[in-house]
Amino acid sequence: MPWPPAVVVDLRSERESGTDPYRWTDRTTVRRFSIHDNARLPGELPPSVDWPRVYGEILDGFGAVAAQVLHLAAHAQGGPTLVHCAAGKDRAGVVAAALLLLGGVDARWVLADYLASRAAIPAIAARLAAEQENVDERTWIASPWADLTEEAFAAIPAGFGHGGAPAWFTDHGADPADIAAWRHRLTG
Repeated sequence: MPWPPAVVVDLRSERESGTDPYRWTDRTTVRRFSIHDNARLPGELPPSVDWPRVYGEILDGFGAVAAQVLHLAAHAQGGPTLVHCAAGKDRAGVVAAALLLLGGVDARWVLADYLASRAAIPAIAARLAAEQENVDERTWIASPWADLTEEAFAAIPAGFGHGGAPAWFTDHGADPADIAAWRHRLTG
């Protein structure tokens, strides 16, 4: 796969992006869409989490920018599209899952991909602890905020409603031509 990415979609808030000011080359288009602005830094998280509610809020927040992100991903030239947030599993996971489901990928495969991110949790915790003084690596790994669950994932397709991903995206302003281009980009 060509690198660097052609497009980077940064879903972090302004406050979060200051913790990791990575610089891409001039060949990469970087767009920030701050979704789920009430996301907290890891050291500020409460002791419990209602994942279906949180993922529903992320999906609701993504609705306002869904058409723009889809357009960027569908028409990226010369490389992949990278979608990221602070930890890379929740906001980025919801957006990646939404795009994959829109592209026609079977929900079972998208779920398997989402759950495969569990293997990255120790590395994510180490990076967060290195970047933020109030994050303890072992405490974060043991917290429910490090979980990736089927219950959380189920909130994504459920949030699309009866029309599924295509209707949800078009209801949020996506051009059907971008949906077709995205599907073509995924399947060739």
